Amino acid sequence: MDPNSALNPLIFTTIQNEYVTALSQLFGLINQYAISLFYVLAALEIAFFGLMWALKQHELMGQFLFKVIKLGFIFYLISHYASLLNILVNGLAHLSLQSVGPSAAKIIFSPDLLWKYGFDSAISLLSLAVQYGTTNIGVTAIYLVLGFGILLLFALIACQIILLIIGFYVLSLLALVFLPFGTFSLTENFLSTAIHSLFKGAVKIFAMILIVGIGVSIWTRFNTPFFTATSTLDQPLGLFFATLIIAILTWRVPAMAAESVGHLGGALFPPHSTPEPAPSPSVSVSAQSGSAQVAAATNIQAGTSLATHHASSLSTPGSASAATVSVAGGVAGGANLSGLNKGLSELNKAVKMHSENSAKKDTRR
Repeated sequence: MDPNSALNPLIFTTIQNEYVTALSQLFGLINQYAISLFYVLAALEIAFFGLMWALKQHELMGQFLFKVIKLGFIFYLISHYASLLNILVNGLAHLSLQSVGPSAAKIIFSPDLLWKYGFDSAISLLSLAVQYGTTNIGVTAIYLVLGFGILLLFALIACQIILLIIGFYVLSLLALVFLPFGTFSLTENFLSTAIHSLFKGAVKIFAMILIVGIGVSIWTRFNTPFFTATSTLDQPLGLFFATLIIAILTWRVPAMAAESVGHLGGALFPPHSTPEPAPSPSVSVSAQSGSAQVAAATNIQAGTSLATHHASSLSTPGSASAATVSVAGGVAGGANLSGLNKGLSELNKAVKMHSENSAKKDTRR
């Protein structure tokens, strides 16, 4: 069959190569646009930084040097973008190919090679369905479902390969467009997002090579390029379900692997943290201290009543001991009841003098 024929099922590689060739030709044009955009945004960034430096009147020489280094790094990325992209893709592909062999790489860049593992088998099943016709409707239906199902699953795997390859080229072009925006402070997140998406696309291709490479080893174990009327039903069923599982893996595992790529973040020169001033001591009266004050006031009132009662009882003969009333308030109550303590001390003196006078009268008697 002619692979360039429009109705040929081996059209997958042709479609992929057409897109890859067209997208590859855009790298030179977009690279020139990215460099011009870099110059404009770098000039704006330096102008704004100089204006801030003049307004704040602070020493910003360290930040200025760091900004110059950052601009130089971004310019290096834009100038050597194609070579750095090849290093990224080839590095991940080399890691995966060491595990599964070079056959997976051939399929990734030539999806038509997938058909040799299932195209002839599916066509032979459809031929058997035609041979049985209406003589055995059940067997005819089974062979039709298995034949079309195997063809559809291999086509889906090839479509996923084409989707990842072409999607990676589109992401690469968009990342090249957004790289210059990293020079300007207001749009520097464009750079991190573009690089993050680029790494995710490369990781998806890495996972696809692993899945397809292991799948090839599974397909070769069937070793049934054609099915005949003497073939048992378990062989086409095994090929169908094995291809179904591999197709699901090719659609799910690359997306799961891409989630392992983290976002760019952090600061190379974190700001110095200045120690916060110690809070000034302040006196705060809480509900508990208020309760203590009320309790202290109650105790003082009770002590005053007791002292008064005791002073009146000292006038009876035979009492020679002097009574002394002492008030010991807590820390919270002492600060607010100093005047009351002074009054009580004077009361103690009066009681003491009264006791001494009573004692003298008793002695004279």
